[in-house]
Amino acid sequence: KQWYQRRVAITAGVTIAFSLAAAILVGSFAAAYVLMDKNKVRKTKRNSFWTLIGWHGADNLRKMINSSPSYRWAPNTFNSEFDSFMSPAKVSVIFGFCIKYVVPGCLLVLLCANIGDAFFGKGVYSGEQLS
Repeated sequence: KQWYQRRVAITAGVTIAFSLAAAILVGSFAAAYVLMDKNKVRKTKRNSFWTLIGWHGADNLRKMINSSPSYRWAPNTFNSEFDSFMSPAKVSVIFGFCIKYVVPGCLLVLLCANIGDAFFGKGVYSGEQLS
């Protein structure tokens, strides 16, 4: 019965953590949108979307990595973006999104797993519990 209670506690903790993180993310997007409108930064929907979720240093980094002496790479042009998307040696537009959202999310999951292991212990399961 003890392993079941531990599993319920972990599931409840994960549910609360993800709900809280989602609420903070939505709240911060709403606050940023309101403040951006107040400062008259927003011009187009695309610009406002990029201002909220984009990583602004990524284009400069991609330009430096993807350019070569013989090829002048420019961000946000179809030919350059298609070339970077198709080439495994170039950094594509997905780089900024992954650096800002995917990598921290993965690191947060690893941190939560390590904290859970430290708090609850790794757990030793019997053969009956595993089958």
